[in-house]
Amino acid sequence: MELQDREAKGIRCGGLGLIKPETRRGYILLCTLLWSTITFLLAQHFVLSTVVVEGESMLPTLKPGNYCLVNCWLPFFRGYRRGDIVVVRDRERGELMIKRVVGLPSDSIQVRRGQVYINGRPLTEAYLPAQTYTAPREMGNRTFAIARDCYFVLGDNRPVSDDSRSYGAVNRSDLVGLVSR
Repeated sequence: MELQDREAKGIRCGGLGLIKPETRRGYILLCTLLWSTITFLLAQHFVLSTVVVEGESMLPTLKPGNYCLVNCWLPFFRGYRRGDIVVVRDRERGELMIKRVVGLPSDSIQVRRGQVYINGRPLTEAYLPAQTYTAPREMGNRTFAIARDCYFVLGDNRPVSDDSRSYGAVNRSDLVGLVSR
């Protein structure tokens, strides 16, 4: 009878003996805390993240010191679209950059007379201030064909932005996610 009373107040655990209800609650609390922390860290790294704007390449859209939410999950469902603001991983410098997607896979890009042309047609960029001049830089007047799984990205502040005009198209694997403002 004494053995039954003891088991009613705790849980018999194989060779470990009896686990008291207080200890069991502690284990449950510890497991809940551990799984919550793991879930938060995974969500922050793979689903939603934050970045702080440091340079002036996206002025006037984004200013230095702005905090932005980066959605790393949405592009898997809808892909990247022309005009999206994205975070790009620069593998050479080991840093993140914020740019705007201008050219999509299989597009042809040309910059001439201060204007961006996509597949031979001038690109309407309502997000830029009027009279924004886009210099071709290293591209010259040649037409740049974007490879499959690559994107052509530009900063909104064209005179100071280091972007695809300098280093070419960006591979999709280097796009971290979409910026939500």
